[in-house]
This record gives sequence, structure tokens and C-alpha cells, in this order.
Amino acid sequence: MAILHEYAESNSKTGYYLREGYDGAVITYQVPDLAEDILLNLGYGGEDRIAEEVFYILLNLDLIYTNQSGVEPVESLDDLPTSENDEISALSSDQRQYLVKILFEQMELTTEQREKLTGYADSSDTKNGNQISSTNQKNENNTRLFESRIDDYDEYMLAVDMARLLKPATERLDIPENPEESELLSELKSAEKRRDELYEVSKKHPENLRAYRDEQGTPEGVTVLEKDSLNEDGLSFPTGDGEEIKITYNIPAKNYDIVVPKDWTIPPVRSKSDSEDVDICFEDLPDKTQEQLMNRARKEVLGQVVEFLEDM
Repeated sequence: MAILHEYAESNSKTGYYLREGYDGAVITYQVPDLAEDILLNLGYGGEDRIAEEVFYILLNLDLIYTNQSGVEPVESLDDLPTSENDEISALSSDQRQYLVKILFEQMELTTEQREKLTGYADSSDTKNGNQISSTNQKNENNTRLFESRIDDYDEYMLAVDMARLLKPATERLDIPENPEESELLSELKSAEKRRDELYEVSKKHPENLRAYRDEQGTPEGVTVLEKDSLNEDGLSFPTGDGEEIKITYNIPAKNYDIVVPKDWTIPPVRSKSDSEDVDICFEDLPDKTQEQLMNRARKEVLGQVVEFLEDM
């Protein structure tokens, strides 16, 4: 399923975008105004998993799009739940009626599309007499969605929050563009990679991260950085010379506080000019970099030996 993300305040773009796993890759979809209005009115928010039927309707009608190549278009609405195919909708009747109504009002639809959407609006949202709730509907019976904590979701939560915390700092501070020269950027890239990996893993679990977070709360062994404090007081990053640089945030009120591992320390900031003059110990370099340097040195020594032998 696709997951809805909100652009960071520091980003030049505003609003939302979708990310979905496709053929082993993670595809980013742009969400223009109409699609954003539809998703928000259906009750979705940042980090929510979008019902597949909603995603495919938006994609089929070109209300969302991607600039990445190799993604096959959704050519029809044949797979939507209807009363005829006995498929169960993830949305409530009111949500489906709203979705179809706004599409009829705002879109120039073909006769076939109107027929498919009308059948979808009239589809059943019950099975064996039991209401099927959507991802974002309130659990009216107060039954728990998750029997206990899930390690994948706890790790996913930490990775998402670390990226939320570090990305604004990397965008506002004058740091090297090479992760090997910036501990701050390296830590962000690591968090983003882990987040994308766990996004794929999370698909095997019911509901989404927001539902899990609302029900299970904060995992043990973490430190909570309150969004109000980050917005008002900011976060101070050490520069390595005894000074600090403070970054303030603008986290929306509806978003969660940020959780980080309890033993996590704020990575130091090294400016681009500092990185050009600093002495780096060979043992402190990443293993891959050490291997590349050793191979280069071997080639240089071998070349010198060949030249020496040729001159004898």
C-alpha cells in the first residue's frame, strides 16, 4: 500500500506526496491539490497507509502521478469492490459516497468510469454482518487492533522520526555533501534507508503506523523530543570546536512528538570549509573507503616497481 507523507517545513515544496513499493523499488507520487483534498477529507494524514482502492482510483484518473520510469499505468477501474464481485471495500459507505461525488463534480469522466464508480459507491462494506472498518475509522467497539507491540513497527517509528529530526538540519546547515565527510548527513542517509526498508516490511502487518502509534504509544528505551519544545527552543548541534548551532523546527500540531533511541547523541556538525582542512585518521574511515585507498596505494606501488625494473 502507498503511504502518505507530508513535505517538511524546510522543503521548497508544500503539501503531501505518496510513496509506494513497486517491483522492488520505492516510487514517489506527486499529490496535486484535488487529490490532497480528497485524501484529507477521507481522514488520511501524514504517515497513513492509503487503501489500495483509493490509490488506484487516483492513479487511474491521473489525480496523482510519478516522474519515475517503468511504472505501468492503471488502465481501468475493473478491480474496484462492487456488489457484483463480492469484494469488500476498505472505506465506509459515507466515504465512498463522498469520493464518488467529488469525482463526478470535479472530473470529466467517461461513461465507463462513471459506471464503475457508481458500482463502487454502492458496494458492500459488510461481510457476514460485521462492519469492515477503514484504516482511519474509529474503532467504535474499543477492540484492540494489535495484540502487543511489533518490533518492525517500533523500528519503523524510530527510523521515520530520526529522518524527521535530521533532515531539516542537513538542509539548513552548511555541511559537506558527501556522507563520508559528515556524520550528520551519514546518520540521515542511514535512517532514510532503514525507513524505506521497514516500509516494505510493514506491509505484512495490519493497519498502518499511525494506527499502531495511536494504540500502542511510545516504545520503551527511547527518548521523546516534544514537538512544542523543538518548535520553540530548537535543537542544538555541536560544531566540534566547543560551539553549538541551534535549529528550530515547525512541526504541525497534528503530528507526533519525535522519538529517538535513549542512548542517541546529537551528531556534530562540520562545515564544508572545515572538512577541507581537517586531518582524518585512516582507521576512522568507513571500511569501504579504507579498501579503496589501499587498492589505490597498491596500484601506485606496483607501478613504481615496474618502472624501476624497466630502468634496470
